[in-house]
Amino acid sequence: MDDDAGSDELSGSILFNTKDIVEGQLEGLYRWYNVYGSPLNYPASNAKTQMNEHPELASNWKGRVLISIDCKEEAEPVLRR
Repeated sequence: MDDDAGSDELSGSILFNTKDIVEGQLEGLYRWYNVYGSPLNYPASNAKTQMNEHPELASNWKGRVLISIDCKEEAEPVLRR
């Protein structure tokens, strides 16, 4: 999400393969993930939204983040933000 004075907007996305996460293939590893989205100052449109929500459609590299993924079993699924 962007962090400007106005309302926050999605500015890029990363895709994870949930099968790799569930099977523990990414657990405990630190890995760089590229973030892709629409170009800076791209006019608001359906195309901009699609590029920011679906990195495989994006035309602009936004940066990268270092992420470590850990999994634990829960009795009841919980959505955490």
